Amino acid sequence: MGVISMIRKYQNEGIVLLALLLLIGGFLYQRGMERKLDVSLEQSKTAATEITQAKTLQKVWSTKGLKQKVTALRGSVIPSKVKTFNLAKNKLNAHFFQLTGKELNSVATRIASLPVRIQEFAVTRMGTQYALRCSCTW
Repeated sequence: MGVISMIRKYQNEGIVLLALLLLIGGFLYQRGMERKLDVSLEQSKTAATEITQAKTLQKVWSTKGLKQKVTALRGSVIPSKVKTFNLAKNKLNAHFFQLTGKELNSVATRIASLPVRIQEFAVTRMGTQYALRCSCTW
């Protein structure tokens, strides 16, 4: 009977202790859910921003004049310095050689100003002249 009487004697303290443990557990659960919600909201904002950027790029890349602007790259250099210039669908593969520094800067600036995704951009120096290999898609 000693154990039962002791349990009854500290019954109220046990109930208070249990209530405190439940309270602390609930608080920790709530904080964890708030953090999870914050992370989820941040991911949603990031996804919404990426979708907006993708739509903007899609509009830019779908412009009809873009192919003409890319084709104009060929005319920015003397035809004898154009080794290859393949324009298929929405992809450009170009190789220019024997370019002066000024011509290289001109071509590089034109490519950089176009709304295209540059996949390859390799410049090779041969003495005082340069060779440029470029691959772009849009």
